[in-house]
Amino acid sequence: MYSVNRCPEYHFVGKTFAVMMMVLVGFVGNAIGDERPNIVLIMADDMGFSDIGCYG
Repeated sequence: MYSVNRCPEYHFVGKTFAVMMMVLVGFVGNAIGDERPNIVLIMADDMGFSDIGCYG
C-alpha cells in the first residue's frame, strides 16, 4: 500500500526536474543564437483516436 508521506517527495523531485529542464533550455537557447527555428506542422482530417499508433 502507498504511504501518504511519500507524496511530498514526488512533488519535490518533480519541481526540481522542471526547474533543471528550464535552466537547460535557457542555456541551449543562448548557445544556438539567431538561427531560424525548425517548425513542423502536421495536419490530418477525419482521424479517430484509434487511427494513430506506434505500429501504424
